[in-house]
Amino acid sequence: NIPLKGLRFSNVIEKRIRVIHAVLKNVPEQITQIRLYKMLKLANECTEEVAVILSAMKSDFSMEYLKRAQDLIKFNHENVFDGYDIQKEMNIAKGEYIGKIKEEIEKRWFLGELRNMREIKSFIRSNLT
Repeated sequence: NIPLKGLRFSNVIEKRIRVIHAVLKNVPEQITQIRLYKMLKLANECTEEVAVILSAMKSDFSMEYLKRAQDLIKFNHENVFDGYDIQKEMNIAKGEYIGKIKEEIEKRWFLGELRNMREIKSFIRSNLT
């Protein structure tokens, strides 16, 4: 629990502090790329804040975590490959399954396994159809 009593924050800031705290409360000594991905996904709207704090915690204060966070945000905002693309590629109707596929593609992209549209389509055809 975060000791916020006596401090006055807006509801938005208090929510963001709670999210950041939840993500950072058990930071492992070694942060693998998959662990970083999971932390940034959990951070949701606080992705960049979490990345900056992680950089400070790791004492080298390199901006690598922030760069990775910004790459993830960019991937999602640019809709590199969205649900409609998945539906078209797999010839299926919309549904919860689309979200799971999109998340798997996002994770594999973050880990460097998929870097372009051709690789994404090939992954879908090889693994999901």
